[in-house]
Amino acid sequence: MSLAKESDMTNARRFTSTTMRLLARLKGLMAQANCNAWAMGDLVNQLKRGGMTVQEQAALIGGSRQRLSELRRTAAAFGVDQRRLDVEFHFHTVAMRSAKRLGLAPSSVLDELVKRGIDSTRAATRHLAARLRQREARRAAGAMDVSDTSHGVLNRCHHADFRLILPQVAQNSVTLVIADPPYGRYGRYRDGQHTRVTATQRDCDGLDDESARALTEDLFRLCVPLLRADGCLLLFRPGGLADPVWLMEAAAQHGWECRHALAWRRGPAKLGDGQAPYTSATERIMVFAQSGAMLVNHDGSSQSDVIEVKAKRKSYLAPDQHLFEKPVDLMATLISKHTYPNELVVEPFGGTGSASRGAIRLGRQWLYCETNRVNYQLCCRLMAKEVKESQQAG
Repeated sequence: MSLAKESDMTNARRFTSTTMRLLARLKGLMAQANCNAWAMGDLVNQLKRGGMTVQEQAALIGGSRQRLSELRRTAAAFGVDQRRLDVEFHFHTVAMRSAKRLGLAPSSVLDELVKRGIDSTRAATRHLAARLRQREARRAAGAMDVSDTSHGVLNRCHHADFRLILPQVAQNSVTLVIADPPYGRYGRYRDGQHTRVTATQRDCDGLDDESARALTEDLFRLCVPLLRADGCLLLFRPGGLADPVWLMEAAAQHGWECRHALAWRRGPAKLGDGQAPYTSATERIMVFAQSGAMLVNHDGSSQSDVIEVKAKRKSYLAPDQHLFEKPVDLMATLISKHTYPNELVVEPFGGTGSASRGAIRLGRQWLYCETNRVNYQLCCRLMAKEVKESQQAG
């Protein structure tokens, strides 16, 4: 054996021996860090039970409130007999965060991560996110089971384009259509200086102008044979923009007349463009009916053209919710004014199903269509809850 090869082998043995000693030391320090993290979490819990908030503790010791809160929640989620000192503390934290949404005990989630050999918090987060999506899909499928399928397409959530579903609805059977269609990339997002897609662009309204226009025109066309003589179509429009010429032309082409233009007062105005002279605090609702149709107030409610219902603010919404979700109370107000019990309400651009949920609450039939998978799954979960509560109330 040459001297060079013998030297290489000696260096390899020395490197291996040194590496193993360092790894053993690192493992010991990590175990100690785990013990310290548990001890800190227990102390934060003890102080909190004594009447001192986590925020007060953080201020007094000069620490991070978020970190102390994370330690406390993890220590509270795992009892002493459920803590695994052979697993890093932050894996316990990841398991704790996902356990409630998965409907599992934190220890069960942690055991699953260990059994799968997941060795990083990033991989653990990806795995649990996939589990959550699977669970939501199952819940969405389960929500369909509570829907009444005896009437064909009615009283069901459809993950489909409304243009495929409406032709299956009986003629002269619809009393109310509530639609909040996409306005195109440049209809809703203007910054006062340039017409462009802004950072707030979402899939829920990401169509180009021509595609968005085609949807609205098809809605006017398809609803004509379905609508009863006293029925109407409520079309949401942005409060701060003038309507395009083609909108009224398309409506007139299919025999629609705009009978009223309501203002939904949503609450405090948006901040908007600080250089602009106005900012939007309302959204318009255009009431379309066929020529010659007579609209009446079905519930004797206020005849004001201003409806005041507080909007859901973006900061209060979960990440997977629709950015432009309409309040159920607003939809219930409109449904009550334009329909009687058991009459049919159609929601062609379903979103989170506010109109359909309002219809269930008021004892109306409903039809929901949505092409966005995330919005559809969320709606199915909310719809199942609404149906259950309605059945219990009944």
